[in-house]
Amino acid sequence: SDFSKEFLKHLQAYFPDGEFADLDASTLDTDRTFDGIYSNKVLHHLEDEALEASIKRQFEILNPDGIVCHTFWRGEDSEIYNDLFVNYHTDAGIRTLFEDRFDPLLIRFYKEFEDGDSILYIGEKKKGQPS
Repeated sequence: SDFSKEFLKHLQAYFPDGEFADLDASTLDTDRTFDGIYSNKVLHHLEDEALEASIKRQFEILNPDGIVCHTFWRGEDSEIYNDLFVNYHTDAGIRTLFEDRFDPLLIRFYKEFEDGDSILYIGEKKKGQPS
């Protein structure tokens, strides 16, 4: 899924048989379920409350044993950058956000522009947890 219609057009051009959805990352308003949910530098545009709601919703729409894989900008606080809200995160903050619903499989720092400026989080849906 992608909330940008331009990105969806490109995906559909490259993968004409693919199924794509125009979803808002904070609500993920869909009746479908998924084996995995992936975002690359998307969720950092959500304020804390919307991010928590998104993670809860991801848990709800993931199949058992489902996986999430997300990247975030590493840092503290938030700012408006090029007219977009950017919410920075620490590894401890990421762990806290996901810990009630997901078991971490991998948390790593990596370089997008500078060493350690980004965080990769991969987690598996916890079994038997309330949504």
